[in-house]
Amino acid sequence: MKNLICFGANRTCHHYDYFLLLKNLLQETDICVKYTKDRFTKFKLLFRKDPVVFMDIDKYDLLFLPIILIRSLTTKKNFAISVRTERLLSHQVKSFYDLIVLITKRTLFFILKNFTNTILITTHNDQRGRLLLDSYVNAFIYDIQYWDIPYLNIDRIRPNKPVLSNIDFKNVILIPGRFNEQKSKSEFLDALETNKDLTFLIAGKVDSDAIPKLKSYKNILIIDEYLSNEELLFLIEKSNYVYCYYPLNFDRPSGFFGRAIQYNRKTIVRKKSYLSREFNDFENVISIDSLISLKSKLNYSKGYKKLNLNSSEYLKQLIEE
Repeated sequence: MKNLICFGANRTCHHYDYFLLLKNLLQETDICVKYTKDRFTKFKLLFRKDPVVFMDIDKYDLLFLPIILIRSLTTKKNFAISVRTERLLSHQVKSFYDLIVLITKRTLFFILKNFTNTILITTHNDQRGRLLLDSYVNAFIYDIQYWDIPYLNIDRIRPNKPVLSNIDFKNVILIPGRFNEQKSKSEFLDALETNKDLTFLIAGKVDSDAIPKLKSYKNILIIDEYLSNEELLFLIEKSNYVYCYYPLNFDRPSGFFGRAIQYNRKTIVRKKSYLSREFNDFENVISIDSLISLKSKLNYSKGYKKLNLNSSEYLKQLIEE
């Protein structure tokens, strides 16, 4: 039995779900998948020969680059999954800080790809990503949260919140996760009067400056706290609509979008955004110019092709080779 060690971040994020997926995906092989997020434990494991999956390669795992270079001499193959590869694209540069991030990350990823035995895998599996990122990564897969649910075996737990006591999920537009400018907060607040006939459920921590105005509208239901993965999955599965209306500069896949399309939910995205460009031709993706036009678009049905984004076999093949 061979070990495969997953290095997760020492914070709450999607990495443990990635570990569960790999564990279940490889359960019928001779590979035993393990998980750690402690930095000292990571440092010790790097001096062993077990292959590693770096899940925080967009951030702190890059600090291990000198050791990764050395261990390439003693290990057969390692892996790294990047979910923020858009930082390698020049159109993301809006400031001097962005330029420094671009140059630094391009340099580190180029070294990882060309001078180590680490297989760099990006979740930016789109036409532009394949064209512009090929010099920095080895493989492209669809974001794991676009196809992971069958492999996770995670319970769905109904949040024990009074606001949900008499809710009709069929008529609710779910806004999952933190409510801030990444969710187009200012535009949403400006469109509240126009959308007062629609029911929204904000299920996540809300920026404090938005709460007074949100609470002044009876059609806005709020759970102003962080919810567990199990609770969010329950809400996404039950809701008819899921809000993924991000700003135009949100130029990457979205986990909430992925979970919504896995449950075949109608998913609201911004026209001309990354999600709209990549998935507008698929049914249940509702692209809108602005939140003012939301109501008129909710029941619009395109009847186009269904999504098929499962990258499990390709990922399994990369690891087993």
